[in-house]
Amino acid sequence: YDRDKSFGFCPETAMSTVGGNAEGSPCVFPFTFLGDTYESCTTSGRSDGKMWCAASKSYDDDRKWGFCPDQGY
Repeated sequence: YDRDKSFGFCPETAMSTVGGNAEGSPCVFPFTFLGDTYESCTTSGRSDGKMWCAASKSYDDDRKWGFCPDQGY
């Protein structure tokens, strides 16, 4: 930017989840899943190795989730 003064806005979808039931909402960290706290995407609770996150502070309470956008789905 310092040299060419060009910039752009990142698409909102870069932070959005994919799939799941969070309707594209972003991950919320930290979140609680089965009583444990997670600070990043996890494969916990999945047997396919796909990374996911909760779209609220507590998956245990809200059950909102999606696959992490840069890995998993």
